[in-house]
Amino acid sequence: MKQPNFFKHFFQRLGLSGSIGFVLLSVVFLAAILASPLSPYSPIEVYTDSVKIPPGSVSPSGQKYILGTDDLGRDLLSRVLHGAQVSVGIGFAVVIMSGFFGVILGLLAGSFGGWVDQVIMRGIDLLMALPSLLLALVVVAALGPGLQNCILAISLVSLPSITRTLRAGVLIEKNKNYVWASKHFGSSWFRTYFFGVLPNCMAPLIVQLTYAFGEGILNAAALGFLGLGAQAPLPEWGTMLADGRSFLESASWLVIWPGFCLFVTVLGVNLFGDGLRQWLLSTGNRT
Repeated sequence: MKQPNFFKHFFQRLGLSGSIGFVLLSVVFLAAILASPLSPYSPIEVYTDSVKIPPGSVSPSGQKYILGTDDLGRDLLSRVLHGAQVSVGIGFAVVIMSGFFGVILGLLAGSFGGWVDQVIMRGIDLLMALPSLLLALVVVAALGPGLQNCILAISLVSLPSITRTLRAGVLIEKNKNYVWASKHFGSSWFRTYFFGVLPNCMAPLIVQLTYAFGEGILNAAALGFLGLGAQAPLPEWGTMLADGRSFLESASWLVIWPGFCLFVTVLGVNLFGDGLRQWLLSTGNRT
C-alpha cells in the first residue's frame, strides 16, 4: 500500500513535465542496461547481404531487421541500443568528473575568498570566454580524437557552471550561525564545509549536475558527428548520424533513429531537470 502512495507523491512533486522527463529517462536507462539481451544481433557485425535494408524488412538470408541496417549491413536496432550504453556512460562520466572538481573548486572559492577566490574565478571566466562546443573542439583537437579525450573535454566545459553554482551557495551558507559554531568548536575546514555546508548546497547542485548530464550527451554527439568523439566501430549516436548523413535521401532511417534517440534523451533530461528544480525550490521555500 505504501509504494503506490510513494510514486504518486513523487510524480506530483515533479509535476507534469518532470514526470514525462523521468519516464523518458527511465526508458533510455533501461535500454542501456538491457542493450545486450534486447539486441537481436551484434552491433558491429557486418552482413554483406543486408546493406541498407529498410526498417521491418527481411534480408535475402531470412534475417529480419526491425529498424533496418546501415550502409555496411549492421543491424541498426542493435547499434541504437548499444549507443544508449555509450551515451549514458558518457553522461555519467562527465557528471562524475566535472562534479568532483567543480565541488572542490566551488568550496575553495566560496570559503576562502580573497586571492584564492580571484584565481579560481578568473580561471572559470577564462573557460567561459569561449562557447562550450568550441572549447571542447579545441581540447579534443589538442589531445586527439577518441572517447576518453572527448569525455575530458566535455567535463572541462561543464566545470564552470557547477563551480559557480556551488560557490554562490557557499557564500550564502558560510555566514550562517552553524558555520560559525562549527569553527569555534574546533572543527576542521574539511569537516565544516564538506559535512556541514556542502549538504545544504546540494539542491541547486543536483539540478546543475542533471543539466550537465544532458549537455554531456549532446556535446559528445556533436563531437562524434565531427569525427572527434567515439571512433568506429563503437556505436555512438553522434557518429551514427555522421555515417548516415551521406545517405539521407536514399536511406533516411540511418539518420532518423539515432537522431530520435538523442532527441528523446536530451528532452527527458531537460524536462526532468526542470521538474526537479521546481520541486527543490518549493521545498526550500517551505523550509
